[in-house]
Amino acid sequence: MSHQLCIIAAQRRARRLPLAHNPATRQCDLASVTSLVFIGDTIVDVRYAEPAAHL
Repeated sequence: MSHQLCIIAAQRRARRLPLAHNPATRQCDLASVTSLVFIGDTIVDVRYAEPAAHL
C-alpha cells in the first residue's frame, strides 16, 4: 500500500486496535515499511522500519 491512512488502518486492524485514533500519533513516515508477519493465516507480529531515515 502506498497511502498513509490505508497503512495505518492495516496496522491497527492487525494489532486489534480500534480504527479511530489520533492522527498525530501515527507511525508511518515517508519511505517507511510496515511488515505483517504471518504464521499460517494468523498475524503474529507487526513490524515498522524507516530504512531511509538517515537521508
